[in-house]
Amino acid sequence: MRALLTENRSATAAALHKDLRKSRAGTDEAEIGATLREIDDLLEHLHTWTARQPVAVPEALPEGASAHTVLESLGVGQANSAWKYPINLLLVPVAGALAAGNAVVAKPSECAAATSALLAALLPHHLDRITAPRLRPHGRRRADRPRRPVHRADRPGRRRTAFTDGDATRRRPTPHSANRKH
Repeated sequence: MRALLTENRSATAAALHKDLRKSRAGTDEAEIGATLREIDDLLEHLHTWTARQPVAVPEALPEGASAHTVLESLGVGQANSAWKYPINLLLVPVAGALAAGNAVVAKPSECAAATSALLAALLPHHLDRITAPRLRPHGRRRADRPRRPVHRADRPGRRRTAFTDGDATRRRPTPHSANRKH
């Protein structure tokens, strides 16, 4: 993801200028620079966040026994981007979810069409085929292809959603969560 941002600065700046009239300096700082700093922080601390944590061993176990917790991924996450910072508010949650070993559904903002199209074109080249097999802007699919069932995580559990917009968006339930019994 770092390469996606550093190798495509000009294309990113052009797309953001077309969508939001953002300047090159604004794009470099608020979108690319801030996202790169988040990725660097993630890479710097990932080994400590994922390290085994020792836990107390019950006295009933033999002397010398040890125990620890091992963190596992949560399964499938979703990141919805707002129009204000369409790259930063999409890629930061996606990077965090992928670093934690999760699958993630990334939905770029429909209000930033050129940026969404750019991300749809670039992400499959910078992520492996399993991570981004059929990414398209705004969830469009080709009419000549049949619908495929949505991949579910191997383990049962709730999906996690990262909302990167204001309170009104966060309060509006997604169809999946509205139909689900908690």
